[in-house]
Amino acid sequence: MATYNIVAVQRTPAQLVGPTLAELGPLEASFSYTDQLNEAPEATLVLDTDGVQEDIKDSLRDLLAQPLEVIIYRDSVGVFQGPVVGGNIVNTELTLDCRGLEFYTAYMVVETDKTFTTIDEFTIFKELVDDWQNQDYGDYGIDTVSVGTSGTTRTYAIPGATETRNLYEQLIDIAYEWGYDWYVDPDTRELTLGVRGSDKSATVFLERGVQSANVEFGIPPGSLVSELYALGTASGESPLTTTKTDTAVRNTFGRVGLPVTFDGADDATNLSDAADAYIADRGSAYFAPGPAIVPITGAGVDDFNVGDTVTYTFDAGIGQTTGAWRVRKRTVSVDPTGKESMQVEFI
Repeated sequence: MATYNIVAVQRTPAQLVGPTLAELGPLEASFSYTDQLNEAPEATLVLDTDGVQEDIKDSLRDLLAQPLEVIIYRDSVGVFQGPVVGGNIVNTELTLDCRGLEFYTAYMVVETDKTFTTIDEFTIFKELVDDWQNQDYGDYGIDTVSVGTSGTTRTYAIPGATETRNLYEQLIDIAYEWGYDWYVDPDTRELTLGVRGSDKSATVFLERGVQSANVEFGIPPGSLVSELYALGTASGESPLTTTKTDTAVRNTFGRVGLPVTFDGADDATNLSDAADAYIADRGSAYFAPGPAIVPITGAGVDDFNVGDTVTYTFDAGIGQTTGAWRVRKRTVSVDPTGKESMQVEFI
């Protein structure tokens, strides 16, 4: 059985450098933590107020003046880290709502017009975070030093002065359109860019630990495409266009068209790559299983994470289905005895 430890951390901002992070002490709680692709993780802690030390209570009474973070360690490795953003108290039961370090970018905005001309896409992403963190009291401790390059350059413009953009929402949109993942490592606070996870469908079989299956399926417009009409952007030039076809969808379901604009596609290669990825994701019916799992060998918390592709076989009442799905979201719940359970959602 894994060993969990939860630590409360005081974050004190500074004018010209990163924040001071000081551990206050342990938290004894029942809890769950959720990791999800390209969005801030979440954690929920349930505690007895009588067991919370006084300096932590001081912070909870005024999170504005004394910002508080939580770190969840699993076998000494940080699996969640981020701010306490709210909570509630019922009698003596205290519930804390926490978000991952990525959520700090929701407190940031794009203040001025930004134009990047033939710049590596990872550099653009990094500079948007750095622009805020380099300002007085703007550094929330997201480490961007180790961000490298992808080898793909883009020309990209963001209106800031005339149309102020929330940075968190902007980063989610950029990662989605440009076809890579982003997260802040909960153990090191390092911003990480690239395709997250790997294909583990030959080694991870979730059906082994499944307690119950929860399945949604359908073929709504937009989720199924045979003819993709893609429009890109190129400053000062005629709009870029390309068309992609999935003959398998056309032959079995019929001709299904969808127009899509890719704001970050500024040349023919970028647009073609984005369109290829988009139509590939919509070449099958929408089928979204979300199993509840008891971790066991081959389907345990250590065996896979979000971004990984795993094998799942199930019968939810309409016959057996087997597929390889990429994990979009995973919630790990831990009861007072330390027993783990998981809820998994797929792309």
